[in-house]
Amino acid sequence: MQKTVLISSHILTELSEICDSATIIEAGRVLASGTIAEIQNQHRERSRRRVGRDLSVRVLSGADGVERWLMEQPFVSQVQLFGDRVDFQLDGDEKSQHDLLRKLIEEGFSVIEFQSERQTLEDAFMNITNGITQ
Repeated sequence: MQKTVLISSHILTELSEICDSATIIEAGRVLASGTIAEIQNQHRERSRRRVGRDLSVRVLSGADGVERWLMEQPFVSQVQLFGDRVDFQLDGDEKSQHDLLRKLIEEGFSVIEFQSERQTLEDAFMNITNGITQ
């Protein structure tokens, strides 16, 4: 239909579901513009530049053992147990992430999910604006 509708909102979760593209403006300056995926990718690139990675591991059983094991690992911090899932931060790159997953499996933990924190349009917005504008 080649139509453009301008929506100004801070409800980014809903906007990301109904919009093809977005522009992030702060104090009259365009900070980011493009498709939702392009803006999220820009955020991912910025996140990769920092060393720490927010990760989550889910296991069939023994999550408390995973929690204890992770707290003993170098370069792992902010370990938190949530039922069968353990969230933590890994100070390292993708190779470090791979090595940690391999060690978890070698230790006998029944890993069923191992992932980086999911990035949303709101995460990208907060990163691009440095969390100042809300």
